[in-house]
Amino acid sequence: MTCGSPPKRISARIELTVDDDGKAGADVSVKSGMGLLGMRERIAALGGALSIETSRPSGLRLRARIPVPPAETPPDETRDAA
Repeated sequence: MTCGSPPKRISARIELTVDDDGKAGADVSVKSGMGLLGMRERIAALGGALSIETSRPSGLRLRARIPVPPAETPPDETRDAA
């Protein structure tokens, strides 16, 4: 599993891509079924979206897009000094 690239800010959102090559180290027959749902719910709670795509030959690509509010402008210190 690799992070496709470092998380990057695109306009007013952060995008993170994770690629899983499908070569599991654990027993893949054991399924709890809540991992992707939990990720999707947490990202949605931030106003974002999670997309899941298949990648060849047997893996997955997860892409999270999370909106980021603009940074607040620091107060003008010269105005406070007057």
